[in-house]
Amino acid sequence: MKNRLKKALIISVVLAMTVGMTACGSKSSEENKNNEKKTIKIGSIAYNQDEVLVEPAVEKLKEEGYEVKSLVFENATVMNEAIQEGSLDATLHEHKPFLDAYNESKGTDLVMLKPYVHYNQFSLLSDKYKKVEDIPDGAEIVVSDDSANQARGLLFLQELGLIKLTDGVEFPTTLDIVENPHNFKITVVAHHQVVKSLPDVDAALTSTFLLYSNGGTKDEIVATSDDLNQYGVGFVVAKKNADSDWAKALAEAYGTKEASDAIGKIFNGGYVPGYGIKPAK
Repeated sequence: MKNRLKKALIISVVLAMTVGMTACGSKSSEENKNNEKKTIKIGSIAYNQDEVLVEPAVEKLKEEGYEVKSLVFENATVMNEAIQEGSLDATLHEHKPFLDAYNESKGTDLVMLKPYVHYNQFSLLSDKYKKVEDIPDGAEIVVSDDSANQARGLLFLQELGLIKLTDGVEFPTTLDIVENPHNFKITVVAHHQVVKSLPDVDAALTSTFLLYSNGGTKDEIVATSDDLNQYGVGFVVAKKNADSDWAKALAEAYGTKEASDAIGKIFNGGYVPGYGIKPAK
């Protein structure tokens, strides 16, 4: 009986050691695979594909042995799903509050690398009125359907003194409007439809780059928010890859002054280059 127990104990210990070694080996193998990556697949929308391919950053990565492969997607949600599935390495499009809201709603843990590559300006737009005070009572104003950008739009309206929201709500929605003295009709539409709605409404609230990417001009900007440093945009990666060699090289290459200056020339106001801006978080 004692011999049987002794033999069973030895077998259990050997099995435990084998499982432990296998697990360590798998983890080590995955880390090695991530660090040996030479082609980095980066997703973006069509508007900022030139940013992904900006020469100073791509050349710096090439010197370090990495090749950038640029892939165009329709929106940030599709890109985030691709990262989760492992078919994409990184994305460059969404701002930090959008990613935070996405992670919270989907139960994911995607990570945004620093330094941020650029910052998204946000504007009140109209092709009918030039000043905030010109917008009439009862005007229809369009906001985005995604939680982060809808909240930003409503908070900007509050900052302009046009509405009042419930205190203490991180991502307010139209349901959080407690005072609307001008009786504005706040209409929610798909994020990519906000600017396209301008001919049919009085005003709209969205990221400034969407105005330019839809063929608009600065003449349609009525006012711009002053919350720029809260809306940094950096590379989004899976949490397991955040500390990999290729992710560190990626963030460093696009975070240089040379890359930032080149990005500024590409967008001419649509994005604000990130170099030298201190993020809110």
